[in-house]
Amino acid sequence: VGLLEPVIVRPHPGKAGKWMLIAGARRHQAHLELKRKTLPAIVSDVDAESALAAMLVENLQREDIDPVDEAAAYQTLIGLGWTQARIVTATGRSKAVVSKRLRLLGLPAPVLDRVRTGGISLETAYEAARMVDAVEGITTHDLEALVAYHDGPRLESQLAYRVEEAKRRSAEAALTAKLRESLADRSIPELEGTPKAVTVEGYQ
Repeated sequence: VGLLEPVIVRPHPGKAGKWMLIAGARRHQAHLELKRKTLPAIVSDVDAESALAAMLVENLQREDIDPVDEAAAYQTLIGLGWTQARIVTATGRSKAVVSKRLRLLGLPAPVLDRVRTGGISLETAYEAARMVDAVEGITTHDLEALVAYHDGPRLESQLAYRVEEAKRRSAEAALTAKLRESLADRSIPELEGTPKAVTVEGYQ
């Protein structure tokens, strides 16, 4: 049944008589593998941005899409004026998943490469991304240094340790700031009357 559904194409902007595939890449590939010469299609004369958005949304339906590419697709859609709510509706992803994926883009490229290859778990990457640029958190330089010196399980454990240390430092910094603010708000009561002299034994 899937092969009978038409793909969606638009006129190629730079090649007269040619078509640009907007949606239906997997159906198109299946027809090629079956060596079929024709393919049912619907022509949609949409603008370039709408065509790009449609292709991105379709690509996001792939089961094998890696989380970094997924995040980049979300970011591109946002650049096209999409809100996270619209992305959620179009892709069927939860708001939490979209938000977490986008957070990954705050990590340096070497770390994202390890996320792609499975060298760093998603959960650890999420925590690291959350702590980047946080108060007393982790710097991108710290993360790049970890990737340069560690690999595999060792990298995962070291990154998890750094994340926990950063969370502890951040919590301590927040508590210190709160205490300082609390002390600054306290006023010193004024003394009434004339100050009295105090005599300490041995001194006058």
